[in-house]
Amino acid sequence: SAPFPYTNAWGHAFVLLLPVVAALAVRASRRTRWLLAALVAAAVPPALATLNRGIGVGVAVALGYLALRYARHASLKRVLQILGAGAVVAVAVLASGALDRVGERTSTSSTTEDRAALYREAFQRTLDSPFLGWGAPRPSLTLEVSVGTQGHFWYLMFSHGFVGLGLFVGTIWGLALVTRRVRDPESILMHTVVVVIGVMLLFYGIDGIHLVIALTCGVLLMRPEPWNAPVRVREATSP
Repeated sequence: SAPFPYTNAWGHAFVLLLPVVAALAVRASRRTRWLLAALVAAAVPPALATLNRGIGVGVAVALGYLALRYARHASLKRVLQILGAGAVVAVAVLASGALDRVGERTSTSSTTEDRAALYREAFQRTLDSPFLGWGAPRPSLTLEVSVGTQGHFWYLMFSHGFVGLGLFVGTIWGLALVTRRVRDPESILMHTVVVVIGVMLLFYGIDGIHLVIALTCGVLLMRPEPWNAPVRVREATSP
């Protein structure tokens, strides 16, 4: 989990940074591309070792979104690259045995059912304080965990009410909506980050670093000029 407090937070950052690394590699030199590829490859074994199901969901969402965007722009080459990346990920997961270990974990624990119960309790108890929420997660009435955890969506709902939930989620999803018209490969990859965090907040928490990654991508996409355009320096004129 290091340097994060929880393994899920590590996995969340891992998924958000993958499109950023890919965007940096688009116009990079061959040497830099190989370096970035080596860094990603080095991160894969610990990612698989975490048995973190959210990583799989996030990567699947990212690859699916990229394939749709590139298919829309008739970029067959990039669609094939995405499909190839998906095939590599699938082979790596199967070869590592991570899928079998995840299956064993879910069959011997009630983590999925517990999450569903927490989500229901979060919604039902928020109805008692719909505008301001409860201020922070509180102990569950039925489980040995706190309500308002296991996902930023539910944390916001329970802790800050439906108003706080609407403001935050509206900002993230609104950012994805207003920046959706990007067309160049790097910007599409950056936009993927905003889309993915909008999905993963349903079952993952969002820490400061996750917001920094997503909002930085969003700000770059909202620039009047393309974020990857060369910077023009105006020469000073004599008074």
